[in-house]
Amino acid sequence: MVKKQTGRTVLKMVSLNVIGFLVAVVIAAGQTQGVDQDVFTKQMLLYKLNYQVKQMDDELFTTCPGFFTHPDHSSMGIIGRRAAYGDAFLDLEIKLASKTLDDLKKKYLLCLENPSAFRGPTTTKPVTTTTTTTKRTTTMKPTTTTSAIYFGDFGFKVLRAKNITYRNYDFLALEVRIPDDGQSKSVNWCRDYQLLCQSLSRRPTGCGERFKSTYGYQHCASDYNSDMDIGDVLSCNPSRNIASAANLAFGDGRGPARYSYNAFGFHSCTSHSCQKSIEKSDIALSYMKGSWQNNGTETIMYTLCR
Repeated sequence: MVKKQTGRTVLKMVSLNVIGFLVAVVIAAGQTQGVDQDVFTKQMLLYKLNYQVKQMDDELFTTCPGFFTHPDHSSMGIIGRRAAYGDAFLDLEIKLASKTLDDLKKKYLLCLENPSAFRGPTTTKPVTTTTTTTKRTTTMKPTTTTSAIYFGDFGFKVLRAKNITYRNYDFLALEVRIPDDGQSKSVNWCRDYQLLCQSLSRRPTGCGERFKSTYGYQHCASDYNSDMDIGDVLSCNPSRNIASAANLAFGDGRGPARYSYNAFGFHSCTSHSCQKSIEKSDIALSYMKGSWQNNGTETIMYTLCR
């Protein structure tokens, strides 16, 4: 028995045929006229930026819906981006998409610093809140929980963020969650840390200027873009001062970050110290010992970006 095709099915088939025809035309044009590699590269960059804008926009709306109606911020509307195919418009579209993404990141950081101010009067998601809270360890404070955010190929998920001035240097303090298996998302945890800060338009940091010419330490800057131009404000290793800065940002100066346990920054970055395993990356990212030492299971960590 032959099934009767509905109008929607026919329309879908027609749409697929049209898309297939257009793809064939583009391929044929590329074969006969040659592909402008520069234009193609720009198109892919624009596509990636637009995708990141959509991700960040969705996360901001979910985490802080009140942000879009708050009187101090409602005028900061989201600029919609469209696809661009002509070379004459690509550079401008890329700049606009980059600016939109940067603006969204700034908004998201404002939201993480003060989530209760931007949640909106009608937003209550007990199921989501309960799920998020139960996954965290006892170092978390339930009254300050926020949705975890994950963008890009790195293993950290941002739980809280706050700008802080520590010993006359400006930092972004982060409370993050690491995966239970302790494995990096990218090639190693050094790259994950770089990508984490980069996703927020910042740079990783750790040991300071006097180690810029020392083997291993200097590779944190040359290979992973660490900002070492901070004097010696965090010392080397930086765990104790990063814990202090994080506790000023998120606590009363006495917790929840702990030196040599769950507070880390760049120390010495070599092919041996930057690994996919957190335990094997201990010398590079000092220190996250709470996740593995003595059968530790801590998954909440603290760090700084510049």
